[in-house]
Amino acid sequence: MITIVGTGHVFDLRTEIERIISETKPDVICVELDEERYKGLMLKKEGTKIKRSGSFLYNLLARFQERAAKIYNVNAGDEMLFALKTAQERGISIALIDMNAQMVFREMFKIMPFKEKIRLLLSSLTSLFVTRESIEKEINKLQNDYRRFMEEIDKRFPTVKKILIDRRDSFMVTKLEKLNQDHNSILAFVGDGHVPGIEKRLILRNIEVRVIRLGEIIRDEANTARFSVVYDTNDGPVA
Repeated sequence: MITIVGTGHVFDLRTEIERIISETKPDVICVELDEERYKGLMLKKEGTKIKRSGSFLYNLLARFQERAAKIYNVNAGDEMLFALKTAQERGISIALIDMNAQMVFREMFKIMPFKEKIRLLLSSLTSLFVTRESIEKEINKLQNDYRRFMEEIDKRFPTVKKILIDRRDSFMVTKLEKLNQDHNSILAFVGDGHVPGIEKRLILRNIEVRVIRLGEIIRDEANTARFSVVYDTNDGPVA
């Protein structure tokens, strides 16, 4: 059984993550990170200043996540680090299942048409002025009508949809499928936007899958404790 949990990279989800891990009792915990981003997040958490690498747009998207996280008094990617920390404390195996972010973005920008680059640049610049209200509006759109949300992305940013979402979904599913051969219970934390694509691909491979969406976590957290609602789109951007 593979349990897929949708997260928001700028939410404080620690209470619910710990609860889900306790209830699921997984053999292995997977997170939507690659080795490079994991090391970057760890260094950042330790207070080490990291020199940014990557393209201008890559860093712009990373700044958006950082700004959105500050609105909710967390650091982007904290939920992934907390899941890994909890796994290590409980002696649970861990796995980083995402593609190398720098390579993904380099390929995406290499094949992206000029007009799409301009649209993405303008959208990224606008996102630097994100507000709590706009974040929550996007969450609702994603949760209430995922298909339409993805159609809008595909229409405006087809290369982003193809490389940043679809290709990474397929990559993570391949990693999960291999882990599923050796483990009875797998728990994976990924950005909520990846959940439907991963679920669909796992079902097509006849793999038993359970899904917990970000909206469910937010409702549960709101019913049990103090909670400030937050959104997903590491030391680099995470989709």
